[in-house]
Amino acid sequence: MFPYFETLACLDGQLLNLAAHQARCAATIHQLVPLGKVPDWLTEPHVPEEYQHGLYRVKLLYNGFEAKVAWYLYERQRPTQLFFHEVGPWEYAFKRTDRSYFATWTHVYGGEIWCHRGGELLDTSYTHVAIWFQDRWVTPQTWLLPSTKRQWLVGQGDLDEVPLTIATLPDEGQLILYNAMRDWEDIFKFKKGTDRVFLQVETNEKVVKNLRRFPKIM
Repeated sequence: MFPYFETLACLDGQLLNLAAHQARCAATIHQLVPLGKVPDWLTEPHVPEEYQHGLYRVKLLYNGFEAKVAWYLYERQRPTQLFFHEVGPWEYAFKRTDRSYFATWTHVYGGEIWCHRGGELLDTSYTHVAIWFQDRWVTPQTWLLPSTKRQWLVGQGDLDEVPLTIATLPDEGQLILYNAMRDWEDIFKFKKGTDRVFLQVETNEKVVKNLRRFPKIM
C-alpha cells in the first residue's frame, strides 16, 4: 500500500533538513508516480505535543496519493562489524519500504553489510560511511541511495567525495556511520579484515574532540 518512505529526524520538535527530504520525495513521485503528489504532511508538517522533546525518528510512508506518519523514540545502534557484500547490478535508487534484500543478506552474514560493486564501496544496510583520511573526512563517491545527510555535508564542504574501494580503504583508522538520524556522536575505530571491517567505539577523548568537527543539521 505504501511502497516508498522518508525517515526524518525530529529533535526537540524541529524536523531536521526538511527541504532535502521534500526534494527527495518530490523526485521519487516525479519519476515513479507521475500522477501523484508530495504528501501534504511533508509540505506542511505538524509535530504533536508529545514529540516536542527528545530525538524521534519520523517515518513517513506514502504512495503518491495517501500517506501516514509514525513516530519512534530513537535509539542509536552500534554495530561491531560491517561485512563487505557485492551487490552486482542490484540497485536501491529510491527509498522503498521493500528492504527484503538488505534483510536477507544481513541475516546471511549475521550482521550489517557494507555494499560494494566490483570493489567500489557504497552504503551499509542503514547508513553511509565517512572515513578520516589524510586529515579530512571523506565518503565514497559512489552510493546506492541519494542521502539527505550526505548532500548537506558535501554541500557545506564538511565532507569530500573520493573514489574509495575495498583495496584502497586503509587497514585501520576512524570512521563514522551517518544518516538522517545519526550525526557525529559515535566515532569508531576500524580494522580491515579480508571480508569485513571490525568496529570499536573510539574512547580516546583527545581523538574524539579532534575528529568531531561537524554541527548538527538544524
